[in-house]
Amino acid sequence: MIQKKLSYKREDIEGIIFDLDGTLYNQKKMRFYMIFDLFSYYFLRPHKLNDLRVIYYFRKKRDELYSCNNLEQSQYVIVSDILKIPKEEVQRVVSFWIYKRPLKFIKRCKYPYIADLFSKIYLSDLKVSVVSDYPVEEKLKALDIRVDVKICSTDQEINAFKPNPKGFLVASERMGVLPKKCIFVGDRDDKDGEGAKNAGMFFVKINKDINNIFT
Repeated sequence: MIQKKLSYKREDIEGIIFDLDGTLYNQKKMRFYMIFDLFSYYFLRPHKLNDLRVIYYFRKKRDELYSCNNLEQSQYVIVSDILKIPKEEVQRVVSFWIYKRPLKFIKRCKYPYIADLFSKIYLSDLKVSVVSDYPVEEKLKALDIRVDVKICSTDQEINAFKPNPKGFLVASERMGVLPKKCIFVGDRDDKDGEGAKNAGMFFVKINKDINNIFT
């Protein structure tokens, strides 16, 4: 649930930063669509079932990297080394199933209160950005959401997954807003909440009462 008594005053806030997956759309609903899509796809293509191992290890091992010099490439190399397949094959499967395929379902999974929230943001003087551990550009287009700053944890200047505060702080800097004047909105206490704390920002957990940040 959203905090009942927020420890900031609305007039002191100049920027709002959102997580994406599970925050701007219902991730449980998305998983339902994707499970059905995976089953339908591989039922007709049993010779490609090894793709499922790629997806499994990519999700399992990716977060273990946390931070490194080239997170974008390392996330594929770690799976390539485990499965003994070319890195390019890992990239192909991940791009198809994790980055592109969900786009056709994402608008159906958008939380109904997000449209009203962003309408209020667009009418306010708030700067707005998105910080995610996954690519954001195409998802934001599919959700019909525009923001001032877009940050992915695998961007070369970030190279660190949440709750490392680097992405939070770069978003704040690019918005031209001090961290102490930012709210971070997310769905996970361990990554979003802890990351916001590490960056010196306020944290609000997403739910249908999120519009309370304007009161």
